[in-house]
Amino acid sequence: RVESCIGGKTSKMDMEDPLLEEFKELITDIQDDPSLTTWSEMRFFLEEVEEGRLHLEEKFAKSVCDMVIIHCGKKKGKTKVSIKPESRVALEVFYLLLLKVHVFQDVVQTKATTQLTKLRLGYHILHSSDEEHKILAVKLLLFLKDHYVRFNDIRNYVRQHKAVEKEIDEVRDMIDFDTPIIDRLSAESHLSMQSEFYDVEVETVCEHLGVDPEIGLSDMEATRRIERYGLNVLPQEKPPSPIIMFLTQFKDFMTIILVIASIVSLIIKEFKASLTLAIVILVNVMIGFIQEYKAEKKLQAIMNVEVASAQVIRDGQTLDIPSSDLVPGDIVILEEGDIIPADIRLIVVSNMQTMEDSLTGESDPIDKVIVPIRTKNPADGDKKNIAFMTTSIVRGRATGVVVKTGILTACGKIANSLSNAKRRKTPLQKRLDKLGMILVAIAAILCVIIVLIGYAYGKDFVEMVKVAISLGVSAIPEGLVAVTTVTMALGVQRMAKKNAIVRTLTAVETLGSVSTICSDKTGTLTEGKMKAIVIWTGSKSFKLDGSALSGDGDITRKGERVEQLHFHLKRTLMICALCNNAEMKYSNETNTWRPSGNPTEVALMVAAMKGEVPKEYWLDKGFGIVKEFAFDSNRKRMSVVYTSGNGKHFILAKGGTEAILSICSSQNLNKKKKLTKALIKKIERKAATLASDGLRVLALAYRPESGRSDDDFEEMANVERDLVFIGLVGIIDPPRPEVKAAILRCQRAGIRVCMITGDHQATAKAISEQLGIATPDDPALRGVDIDVLDGADHLVDLDPFPRVFARVTAEHKMQIIQALQARGEIVAMTGDGVNDSTAIRYADCGIAMGIQGKDITKQVANIVLADDNFDTIARAVEEGRIIYDNIQKFILYILSSNSAEIFTFILSLSINGPIPFTTMQILWANIIADVPPAMALGVDAPEKDVMKRPPRDPDSHILSLGSGILLLLQSWTMAGLTTTALIVGVNYEGMEEHHAQTLCFTLLTTIQLFHGFLSRSKTRSVFMINPLTNKWMIFAVLFSFTLLVGSIYIPGINTFLELYTLESTDWAKIFGALGIYVVMVEIYKFGYRCIKRRNKNDTRHYSTVDTEI
Repeated sequence: RVESCIGGKTSKMDMEDPLLEEFKELITDIQDDPSLTTWSEMRFFLEEVEEGRLHLEEKFAKSVCDMVIIHCGKKKGKTKVSIKPESRVALEVFYLLLLKVHVFQDVVQTKATTQLTKLRLGYHILHSSDEEHKILAVKLLLFLKDHYVRFNDIRNYVRQHKAVEKEIDEVRDMIDFDTPIIDRLSAESHLSMQSEFYDVEVETVCEHLGVDPEIGLSDMEATRRIERYGLNVLPQEKPPSPIIMFLTQFKDFMTIILVIASIVSLIIKEFKASLTLAIVILVNVMIGFIQEYKAEKKLQAIMNVEVASAQVIRDGQTLDIPSSDLVPGDIVILEEGDIIPADIRLIVVSNMQTMEDSLTGESDPIDKVIVPIRTKNPADGDKKNIAFMTTSIVRGRATGVVVKTGILTACGKIANSLSNAKRRKTPLQKRLDKLGMILVAIAAILCVIIVLIGYAYGKDFVEMVKVAISLGVSAIPEGLVAVTTVTMALGVQRMAKKNAIVRTLTAVETLGSVSTICSDKTGTLTEGKMKAIVIWTGSKSFKLDGSALSGDGDITRKGERVEQLHFHLKRTLMICALCNNAEMKYSNETNTWRPSGNPTEVALMVAAMKGEVPKEYWLDKGFGIVKEFAFDSNRKRMSVVYTSGNGKHFILAKGGTEAILSICSSQNLNKKKKLTKALIKKIERKAATLASDGLRVLALAYRPESGRSDDDFEEMANVERDLVFIGLVGIIDPPRPEVKAAILRCQRAGIRVCMITGDHQATAKAISEQLGIATPDDPALRGVDIDVLDGADHLVDLDPFPRVFARVTAEHKMQIIQALQARGEIVAMTGDGVNDSTAIRYADCGIAMGIQGKDITKQVANIVLADDNFDTIARAVEEGRIIYDNIQKFILYILSSNSAEIFTFILSLSINGPIPFTTMQILWANIIADVPPAMALGVDAPEKDVMKRPPRDPDSHILSLGSGILLLLQSWTMAGLTTTALIVGVNYEGMEEHHAQTLCFTLLTTIQLFHGFLSRSKTRSVFMINPLTNKWMIFAVLFSFTLLVGSIYIPGINTFLELYTLESTDWAKIFGALGIYVVMVEIYKFGYRCIKRRNKNDTRHYSTVDTEI
C-alpha cells in the first residue's frame, strides 16, 4: 500500500522538499527491510525534524500509519508477551509522527479502536524491560486517551487494561507533553478528518464533532465547516462535450493512417486523391460521432434525480436545507421513505430499517441500531449504526449526526475510484490496430519493391517514387474504417430497438467477444423485489406464483389451483394482510399497483391479495386495529391486536421462527395441539429447509380472545404470550423469468456466467442453482476468502474458477474482474447498484440496468438496458458475434480487392509493362467496389451456429490461417487476369496506354464487385447460397456497377477520372475474365472445405475460426 502511494512520478512539491524525499526513502528502506537498523534510522530522522515541518499527503500518511501500526505489535518468536526490538522502535516512530506531523495527527483520529489494538500498547507497558520505553508507551496511551475523544475508553483497544491503568498511575507524574500540539488538537478536534465513529458511543461522537443533538450546529459553524469540507455532493463523470466526442473518433489507428495518407497525397500534389481521402475520413468520423452523441442523449434522458433536501436541526430549529449543504456534525432527522443524504451515525432509532442493496448487495432490509460496533474491520453491511448515503429507509425513523460527506462517504469512495479506471481497448480495436500495422508494413515493402523493379528497367527514379507513394496511399483500404463504423452503427440501431442503449460503437462487438459474463444478483438476475413463494401451514405446503407487485397469480397445491381457502391458509393470509404496515395503491395512469413500505411486508400483502383476502377484505368485515407493537431488532417480531367488531379480538404476530415460537404454546393443525418439543423441532427443521433454499422465513401466529376490552391489550406482556402457531412463509427476491433461458443460451455459446453478490452465501447458492449458473457441488467463494487469497493476484490461479461469489464488496468485485482478465478472458459485468460501478468500469464491456440502476452506474457503463432485461444481454452477444462475422467477411473482401491492385502493379512492372492504373482510378475503384458491397456484407444473414460455438480467442488475429491463404489466392488470381488483359492489349492488340489502363481498371473493378457474392461464405459455394437472403448485396453490386459504367461513359466524369470509352469487345474480355475468376474461386473453396473436414476433430476452448496467421 505504501509503494502505491510513493511510487510514480515525483511531484513538483517533492522535488522542492528534500526533507520529504528523505522521509520517503526511509519508508521504502523499511518496507524492503523492516529491521532494527532501518527503524532506528527513521527514529533518528524524526527526532531531528521540527514540529510541523514535514508535510505529507493524506493518502500517503494513511498508508504510513497502517504500516507503522502493524510493525508496532509484532511479537518475538511464539511467545505471547515478548515484543520484537524493532517493534519497540516502531512505537517510538509512531509517537514521533504523532507529535511532529500534523496530517498524521488527523489520520490517527480516523482509526477505529479495533485498529489501535494492533499497537499492543498493553504489552509495551507491562512487559518492557526498558523503563524509558515503558514511559514512552504510557505517554502515547495518555496522549490518545486525553486528546482524542473516541479513544477515551482504553478498554476498547488495550488488553489487560486494569494492570495497565495501575502502571500508568505509577509513572503519570513523569509525563510531560508538548503543549503546542495539545492546543492544536483541542482547537481543531472537530475539524479533523471525517470518520464513521461506528465503534464508539453516541455521546463520544457528538462530543468529538462539537454538537449538541438537541440544538445542532449554528449557521456560523456550519458555514465554517462547509469551507473546511466542501459541498456534500458525489463526484459525477461529466458527459463528454460534443467537441471531445468528435475528436475522439480520430484515435483509431486506421483513421490516423488515412489522415497521414491524405497529407502525403497533398504533399506530392495528388490533390484529387487527398480530397477524396479527406471526404472518406470525415464521413467515417461523423457516423461514429452522431451515433455516440445520440446514445449519450438517450442515457441522460433516463438518469434519475438525486436526493434534493435534508431535514436538520440548526440553532435548535428544524429546517429543510439542500442536501449539498450538509456538513459533519449536522443533526439530521430521518423518516420512512427518505433517501439518506450523507453517511450518518445514528444516535436515536425507532424501528428503523434501510435497504442497502445498491451499496452492499444485501437484498433484505437492514435493522439499524445505535450501539457501537466492536467488530474488527467490519464491512459496510455490518456497520448497522451507520445510515449510508443514497440508501433508503423502508421502515421507522431515526435521528443521526452526519459523520461523512461527499467524496468521503462509502458511496463517494466508490464513485471516486472510477476516475482511476482506464478502459481497455476492445478485441476488435486491438485486431484492427494489428491489421493496420501489418498492412502499412506490407504496403511499404511492396512500394519499395515497385521502385526497385521500375528503376531496374531504367525508368525515372523520382517518377517511380511518386508512383510508389501514390500506390501506397491509394492501396490503404480507406473503405475498411468506414464500413466497419457503419456496420457497428447499424448493429447499435438494431440493439436500440431491443431496449439496449449502446454508448460506444465498439461495445456491441466487444460483447460478441465476451467469454465470461459477471452479474450482480439483486435487481439484475433477480427482480429486486421480495415475493412470497411458499406457505407452510404445519401439514400442507402451498406455492404462490405470478407477479411480485400485484394480486395477479395463483395459490397452488401439488400443481393445482386452490379454489377455496381452508381455515389454516386463510388465517395465514389474514396475518399477512393485517399484521402489516405496507400499502398497495392502484395507479389509474399506469394501470399498475404502487407499493410503499417494507419490501417484506409488501410481499406478504401481495400474498394476501393472491388469496383474495387483502387488508380491505378484513376491514370491510368490520376489523379495526386496537394496538400495534412494532418490530424491533431485539424482539425480532411484530404483533398487532384487531377487533372484529363483534366483541372478539384477534392477536396476530409475525417474525423470526425462534422469536415467534418463544411466545407460542400450541399449534393449530386439524385441532389445537400443545406445542411440544417434537413439534418445535419439526417446525425448526422446515424453517431450516426453506432457509437453505435461499428463502427468508417468517413464522406466523395468532390468538383469538373473547369477552375482553381494548384496554386489556395495552401491555405487550398481555399480548405476546400463549399464541397459536399457524405456519411459515418463505420469501425471496425471485429470479427474473427470462434470466434462466438467457443464461442457458449464453452457456451453449461457450460463455461462462458468474454471479457476484453482496448477499448471503446461502441465498447466492440457491439462486445460482435455480438459474443454472452453478451446481450443488460448486462452492460459493466469499469476500473474506478473496481477502485470504490476497485479491486478484492469487484469485487468478484458482482452477476451476468459481462461478458464485457472495458477501463481496465493490473492491472484491473489481478484483474478480481483474483476475478473469489476467486469465485471458474478455469480461462483461452487469449490475445496477453503486457497488457495481467500479467493476462495470474495469470490465471490457460494462452493462447497467436503466430502470433500477443508479446514475453513477449508468454513467460508467458501455451499454444501458432500458428494460432491465437480462435476455437483452444474450441478444447483444449474438448481435456482436454476427457483427464480427460480417466484419471478417468484408475485411477478407476488401483486402482481397486492394491486394489485387498492388499485385497487379508488381506483375506489370516485373515484366516491364506499363503502369496499370492511375492514382485516381485506384481511389475510385476503392470507393465504388469496396464500400457498397462491403456494407452489404456487414448486414449479411447470420450463420446458423453463431450461438453454438465457443467465444473467439482474444489473442487471435482478425484473419485465420485459412482466410489468409484464401485472400492471397483470390487477390493473385485477380491480379493475374488483370495483368494478362493489360499485356495482351498493349503488346498484341496495339492499345494505347490510356485505353489499356481503363480496360484494366474496369476488369478488376467488375471482378471485385461480383467478388462480393463469393465473399458471403469462405467455404460454401456461391451456387449453394440463395442471393435473395441478402437483397442489399444485389442492390449494392447493381448500384456500384452503374457508377462504374457511368464513370466511363459520362463526359466530364471520365475526364476527371482519366478513363477511356470502352468498346463491346472490351466488355467481352471483362465478362470472360469474370467467368474464369468464379471458377477459380470455387476450386479454392472446394480445397478449403476438404482441409476443414480433415481438421474437424480439432477442438479448443475458443473458436478455431480465429487461428492466427
